[in-house]
Amino acid sequence: MGLLFAFFGVARVFGGFLRSSYWAILFFSIGFFVLYNYLKSSKFKMDFIGVLFVIYLFVNVLITRPPSVFQPELRFLLFSFLLFIVSPIIQNKNLRVFRLRSLDLMMIIFVIISSISFFCYFLGINWMLNQTTNDDLYDDYSVSEGAGHFGGITNHSMTLGFISGIAVCYMLCRFLTYKRKLSLVPLICCMGSLLFASSRVALGATIIGCLVFIIRNSRSRLGFLKTIILFVVGFIITLPLWVGALSGIVAKQSGRGDLSEMGGRIGQVEARIEEFADHPIIGIGFASVDPQKSHVGESGNIEPGPSWLTVLSMTGIIGMIIVVIYVYNSFSSLKELGKNLPQKALLSALLVFMIVHLFVEGYIFSGGSLQCSILWLIIGVSRDSKYLQDNI
Repeated sequence: MGLLFAFFGVARVFGGFLRSSYWAILFFSIGFFVLYNYLKSSKFKMDFIGVLFVIYLFVNVLITRPPSVFQPELRFLLFSFLLFIVSPIIQNKNLRVFRLRSLDLMMIIFVIISSISFFCYFLGINWMLNQTTNDDLYDDYSVSEGAGHFGGITNHSMTLGFISGIAVCYMLCRFLTYKRKLSLVPLICCMGSLLFASSRVALGATIIGCLVFIIRNSRSRLGFLKTIILFVVGFIITLPLWVGALSGIVAKQSGRGDLSEMGGRIGQVEARIEEFADHPIIGIGFASVDPQKSHVGESGNIEPGPSWLTVLSMTGIIGMIIVVIYVYNSFSSLKELGKNLPQKALLSALLVFMIVHLFVEGYIFSGGSLQCSILWLIIGVSRDSKYLQDNI
């Protein structure tokens, strides 16, 4: 069941017919089946902060009354249902095991996607080119070859960067834990795909996440220094191989990339700050923005910008406090490193990766997206870690 859940959760990152909403429907249908059967089979308890979060979002929608174009009620139901499946709201032995297995399977799928995309780069296969979408928000969106325009077998370079970054953290954990040289092959492939995607935020989040893993997985300062030196020397020796892969990121950084993308991001940040300033306590409304400040598609789809600002603008200070407590509780469950050291070190790295990534991308409330599912699944498994004995 975990395999089906993981597969349908990842399916929409591919191009063509696989982007159909039917995959999302299957994803949530399997989630409902799991939730119903697991809760029926054993006792469970509710996490207070999680329940408070869902109740607050419900009240937020009732009070703010977002325009119907945003479909706030439907988006609230989808997001809440996702939280009940993958986040730590429900504490139940079977659900904890299901979340752990689902995350492990998704990590493996990410490694496969990233590794295949690495070879696609050299074969000239890029599913991001000439992608079409049913969302009028992207009517003017066109994809051409250049910096940040390689998506491999995924529908977008940002998606490939996200997947590859998580895959690198996962494979680094596997390599340093089991000391298998064969693990270096997918690790290098995933690193290559990460660089080919030219996603600066994914690259930065990956570097920080890997450092967190090495720090938390090291039992001594000497072990930490040895690991760092090993990777620095390895990077220097293989640097000529990575120069070409870094060209996209260099082009973006020097301003030769998509200048309109940078202007759009700045506009999103300014819009979210203004919305928060106008509605600081409870926000402008869940899953909504001010149509005067941001472009809104006919179906209500939006590009909100940085997730942390999105939380502030949509749910206000109250929502931000609840989300911060939620994330902090997951971190606090990883403090004790006596048992399952590699697993807890990996979860710490993944949490840090997501926190950094959220400073740029705005999927924190997007219940139907892969990124949102992974975010809350990592939060859930991290919170569950104090109960679980199995290693990822």
